[in-house]
Amino acid sequence: MNNYLPEYLEPVCRNKDLAPLDKANQILAFAEEHPDETDFIYAWAMLALRGIEDYQIMVDYCEKYLPLTKSVDCRSDTLMLLTHAYEETGQPDKAMETRLIKLEETDNKSYVLEEIAEAYEKRKDLKNAIKYYELFIEECEGACDTEIFSKLAGFYDKENDHTNAAKNYEIAAREICLESCWLWCNTGRALAIMGKLEEATFYFQMVLKIDPKHDHANYNMGQYYHMKGDIYRALHHYTEALKTNPKMDVVYNNLAAISYNENGNIAEAIANVEKALSVSDSDSKLLVTLYLNLSRLYARISDYDKQEYYKGKMMEAAGFPAEFNEEDYDEDDEDYDDEDYEDDDE
Repeated sequence: MNNYLPEYLEPVCRNKDLAPLDKANQILAFAEEHPDETDFIYAWAMLALRGIEDYQIMVDYCEKYLPLTKSVDCRSDTLMLLTHAYEETGQPDKAMETRLIKLEETDNKSYVLEEIAEAYEKRKDLKNAIKYYELFIEECEGACDTEIFSKLAGFYDKENDHTNAAKNYEIAAREICLESCWLWCNTGRALAIMGKLEEATFYFQMVLKIDPKHDHANYNMGQYYHMKGDIYRALHHYTEALKTNPKMDVVYNNLAAISYNENGNIAEAIANVEKALSVSDSDSKLLVTLYLNLSRLYARISDYDKQEYYKGKMMEAAGFPAEFNEEDYDEDDEDYDDEDYEDDDE
């Protein structure tokens, strides 16, 4: 129910000296005088019964006034009280029927689905508990406590449905392990820097088993396949990394390397480097490489103004004045600089 409390009900509702039943009856007495607000009057009267010791009285009142209440918001609290009263008076089947009515009427279905699942679990009705926990997970789009998946896996185990048991155990384990992904990924990165690429991929793949969308694990696997010359798989992992983190400048730079070195597509390479620049932080260590690559690419298409412009930007990013003339800079160098594992900061 919303928080609307008619002014004429306030003295009664806020009177702590009244017994629950007396308070409910005094509230109900206003119904004849305010026929347009009976839904609120009935709802507040039922709420007044919360402290009553005789739950059968609560059942009797709720059963009488619930059919007279039309507003869904006002009915929700009465349905909740009636469910509780049925449980306390040993009527679990009626309690379940009331929950199902509440499920049909409410917009907050996830809360009620979980309540129904827990009620069936308490009754050891595993088939229905499974049914409603699955509906609860679907309603939440999987965003629920790890305990739910673990519990559901246990139920499937007891029902000898080991396929779904394994599925839910894995989801629960993955949720628990998500916080460790950063550590596993950096373990792999450190090994890759030492040149132990095959060993490093074990850790990246472990991260992707836990979290298939992990941006840095996908980037590092893309790096691995890129270095091995498996461009198809490299592109797959680079693409997956960008789906999760579209601001990974190193990925765009490496896509530019593939565009140029593998496909000879200079326009696409330039577009990828410029995209990398657009998402790169101003203090990114990659800036020098990006400006260098743009200078080289523009030289390939004889756009010497932009070549010189990006050469100057490279010098600035490297900490030199724009007019600095670097002897080692070779504009005819054919290699495109992609980024290796050292530049993958988690």
